[in-house]
Amino acid sequence: MVGAVVLVVHRQPNWKPGAIPAAIPYALVAYSILAVLIATILKGRVGRERDPQRRGPLLLIGWVVGEGAALIGVVIFYINGQAQWYGLGLLAMLSAYAILSPGAVLPTAGSLDAPG
Repeated sequence: MVGAVVLVVHRQPNWKPGAIPAAIPYALVAYSILAVLIATILKGRVGRERDPQRRGPLLLIGWVVGEGAALIGVVIFYINGQAQWYGLGLLAMLSAYAILSPGAVLPTAGSLDAPG
């Protein structure tokens, strides 16, 4: 949603790209890698969690960390107009969503960890 708003703002005739410190894109790359790593670690944690009431918050934490990468990317895109940084953030977010999809982390009925 924020990305769509930024696209509309960039189409305005008075919009001009700004400058950001050179370290910010590097920070986004590091954060994106970290977000996917955290999602991978949380996948194992959620899969081992026996209490269904605790799985939801763990999934939400992983999704929010991934979404943070997209938000950082869209802020960079908003300021300087370079869409590749938004694309990197979106990729990290979608990776976290895919890694932590509820069906991927819940134990299957035939596994030893499945209740019943």
